[in-house]
Amino acid sequence: AVAKRVEELGAGMKLPSTDKDAIRQTIEEVLGNDNYKSAAKEISKGFKCCGGVKAAREYLEGLYTSMEKDI
Repeated sequence: AVAKRVEELGAGMKLPSTDKDAIRQTIEEVLGNDNYKSAAKEISKGFKCCGGVKAAREYLEGLYTSMEKDI
């Protein structure tokens, strides 16, 4: 699901196969194309605006804690 979303947002590509040449070509395409880098930077900005990893952790811990109370 994450890889699909990364591709949808233009920050990466789905591997066409697990063949080493296909993997190499995909890596070279992603690293050699500035459009992927730009898209990844935009995604990063979104994460930072939302509080990043720390805020995500705190949110998930809060959900877990509230679920424990319901059990």
